[in-house]
Amino acid sequence: MTLNNLSGDSFNGTLANSVHLTTTEHIVIAVIMLNLSFLGMVMNVGVILTYILNKELQNSVNMFIASLSVGDALMSFLAVLVAVNNFAEEWLYGDAGCTFYAFSMTFLGLAAINQMSAVAADRYVVVTRPHSVLVEKPAAVTTIVICWLAAGIWAVMPLVGWSSYQPEADGTHCSIHWETEDENARSYIISLFVLEFFLPIVIICFCYGNIFHKFKFIGTKVHNEKSTAYRRRKRVERRLAKVICLMIGCFLASWTPYAVFSMWAAFGDVTSIPSLARVVPALLAKLSCVWDPIIYVGGNAHFRTHFVKYLPRMLTRKCIEEGEDQRRSDKSRSSLPVEERKQCELKEIIKENGTQDLSGEDE
Repeated sequence: MTLNNLSGDSFNGTLANSVHLTTTEHIVIAVIMLNLSFLGMVMNVGVILTYILNKELQNSVNMFIASLSVGDALMSFLAVLVAVNNFAEEWLYGDAGCTFYAFSMTFLGLAAINQMSAVAADRYVVVTRPHSVLVEKPAAVTTIVICWLAAGIWAVMPLVGWSSYQPEADGTHCSIHWETEDENARSYIISLFVLEFFLPIVIICFCYGNIFHKFKFIGTKVHNEKSTAYRRRKRVERRLAKVICLMIGCFLASWTPYAVFSMWAAFGDVTSIPSLARVVPALLAKLSCVWDPIIYVGGNAHFRTHFVKYLPRMLTRKCIEEGEDQRRSDKSRSSLPVEERKQCELKEIIKENGTQDLSGEDE
């Protein structure tokens, strides 16, 4: 397999420091990418539909999660291209496809980390200044638009001459030109690392550090609070903050190896890294598309209840069992007199509504 460098309108040069993987390694990577792509699309589309179809879930923090899921779903879809290329052991879509893929993944990845830091800031404002206009929906919409615009500006820069998009060393996907000694490209890499990776991490750590400090302070005075609703709201917010912290931790676990490798490729000796190890960071980065919906839905009982409702129920054993129980219940109920059957249905409706009102968000 020949690994070519992106130049003009054709791949006409050999990529420096290329990685040569075996056919078995390419197949394994392709299978992994297909599974990640499938899971990412199913989970994120499920989150988006759940948000759209349930008005009670349409608050500011869930708006950020829905927006994040849009980007994750698109990244999952694009990951199919990498799987196909690994089966073929080469890039199949030419220069224009390479540029489009690299731009799209850069744009979506930066938008994701921008929104993660925005979620942290939103939670910080909700906890420390609950009556601020910054926690209202218009402010959330504005923040989301800014996150996407900022990501778009950074992603466009390589297209207009500040750095460039190139094939990665394994020749099956493309990204920012990391392995370079060009000062122009290196200045872009440094700026990107500081402003789109390091700075958001600082914001995230500051916001969540202060959130947990605030909760600790509230805990020392909880016996002075007479309102059950107030204490319950604080418990919900605290658990939601923990869920989002876990989301961000997984996001950083996915993207930090890629960020470190990229800096090493630009300023260190990338040939000292084993071939397969040079491919792994890019694979880990794509895991973020799967982590976000799993952690958020799994950690929020209210969201999870609605989420399962809109997923294909035949995918889970529990849903199959529920369907069988429902069919048995319907069959036994049909044998009852009309009045008794109506009473049973009324009791179930009251039970469902009462349970929903009491459960609310995750306790």
